[in-house]
Amino acid sequence: MIKIAAAVLENSMESVIPDPMEQSLGIMIFDMDSKEDTAPIFITDRSTWAKELIKNECEVLLCGIIYDGEFFEEIAEWGVTRYNGAGMTVREAIDGMNHRELAIIRNYFGGPEHTHGHHHHHDDEE
Repeated sequence: MIKIAAAVLENSMESVIPDPMEQSLGIMIFDMDSKEDTAPIFITDRSTWAKELIKNECEVLLCGIIYDGEFFEEIAEWGVTRYNGAGMTVREAIDGMNHRELAIIRNYFGGPEHTHGHHHHHDDEE
């Protein structure tokens, strides 16, 4: 079971992913392997987004550029890969991700450069 999430304007696979992520009205969480058209979980309480991604064991977040450094660090620490699907519908972003056409968001806007998608830099590195 592969769970992914998308930062969206509405709870719909046709919803556009806004840029930046902070313009999103909610996070949809759904199972990529499910053949049924089951309704995704939709979380609108922004303060719980990171906890919900982690609790639901999401592997991917489809979103726009992230400005919230605390949110970014929390989900990156848990291994949630962030793909830039800004301006696409959720369906288009999933297709782009599956075809390796989406860029990985390696850092939050204004944050330190990360060389490895999920790892923090060490103080002794230049």
